[in-house]
Amino acid sequence: MSTSTIFSIAGFVIALVLDLASLILILWIFYLMFKTSREVSPLLLMNLIAWVTVCIAALPYYLYMIATWHTNNNGYWIFWIGAPSQCLFAAVPTSVFMLTLDRIYCVYWPIKYQKQAKSVINITCVILIVTSVVANMLADLNELAIPEETSSPFFSAMACQAFGCLQTRQKTVFIAGRLGFSFVNIVAQSIFLYKLIIIRKSGIGPYNNVLAGIDALITSLTYTKVLQDTKAAQIVMPNEAFSKAVNASKATL
Repeated sequence: MSTSTIFSIAGFVIALVLDLASLILILWIFYLMFKTSREVSPLLLMNLIAWVTVCIAALPYYLYMIATWHTNNNGYWIFWIGAPSQCLFAAVPTSVFMLTLDRIYCVYWPIKYQKQAKSVINITCVILIVTSVVANMLADLNELAIPEETSSPFFSAMACQAFGCLQTRQKTVFIAGRLGFSFVNIVAQSIFLYKLIIIRKSGIGPYNNVLAGIDALITSLTYTKVLQDTKAAQIVMPNEAFSKAVNASKATL
């Protein structure tokens, strides 16, 4: 068994384990959400659903590649087993971008962030997800026809760049889509993180605790002084006389 084959088998096994673990954790999140009846952002829900569909669609591909590591894989089997996961994965970065955009809009323009704005963002997210998945699917279909057998148990890097047998146009679409969405998500999340840091400095976290402590100290000192002055006034002036003096001062005002 060659070193490249060992690495390939190990890669698919690790991917399968991570895929199952992710699927279990996401399903547990869904269980907790429904159990506690907590309101969840529709965009976060879309992102979780996208991950669930991708994880489920990827399971047959991983299992097939692990089970047939010692044979020459049929190109069409790999293509049709891997294509669903490959196409559906486009929904993940799309939903992440729209979720980040939603949070940015909420933080930067909280007053304008009303029900109508939420609906527009949610509808836009659905349209972009459907468009990206369909575009991936059409690009995948352009790969046909595929060689029935490969020259090695696991498609070589030149024969397959990702799920299925990506050799021509889809390779470019796949790589460009991954890089494009990665760049956009990095920029969007950097903007969101920058705004969160500003908010944290001005109103959340240790800075706010220090300000709250200073405010409590000033308040306690102020009211201590007021109470001391009131007590001193009552000692100099009996309660009845003190009350009359206060009422007289109010009457003059």
